[in-house]
Amino acid sequence: MSFAQQLGRNVVQAQQRYEIERQQYEVETQRLLQIWAAEIKEKFMAECEAASHQRELRCTMLVDYPRNLGSRDYVDQSRLEQQLQGILAELGFQDGTVTPFDRIHMTYFTCAEMTAKWTVDNATSTTPGPIPTASGGTCVTCPICHEHRPAVVLVPCGHVVCRDCQRSNQLRQCPVCREVITSATQGLFMD
Repeated sequence: MSFAQQLGRNVVQAQQRYEIERQQYEVETQRLLQIWAAEIKEKFMAECEAASHQRELRCTMLVDYPRNLGSRDYVDQSRLEQQLQGILAELGFQDGTVTPFDRIHMTYFTCAEMTAKWTVDNATSTTPGPIPTASGGTCVTCPICHEHRPAVVLVPCGHVVCRDCQRSNQLRQCPVCREVITSATQGLFMD
């Protein structure tokens, strides 16, 4: 093998090592993000529960910006806000809101605000809710939650899941074919 070939091989091996390290870093980032989201979800559920016992029909909670995640690559404020919106959707607050991290500034830290509202009608209803309309695109039965909801298409594989599952789970791999997901569409629109 010539010296030039050896140099080329060194570059290929370095690229492979870099890609492996990048993937491991992303997996660790995703793990930390899931831990953070689980803690926020548990705390938010407790605050909503306490508010409901006080006859409140809404709950607002400040969420501190996670310093351990904010410094990691691949985690920006919009990804954190999507996680919070996913928590609201997972808990059944389809109209819940998340005020972005950069809109609420405190003296020494930055935070977001999660707000959920509910009605007394939710507790007395015995019939399942109506099937959502396709205002955000075509509705399908999701292969993850098995609910009939507006769909998104995972890129590059093209498999379809509901918007709520894609947002709340922050999918990194397709649940159908396990291909790495690079993005997802805003909806599925068909003629």
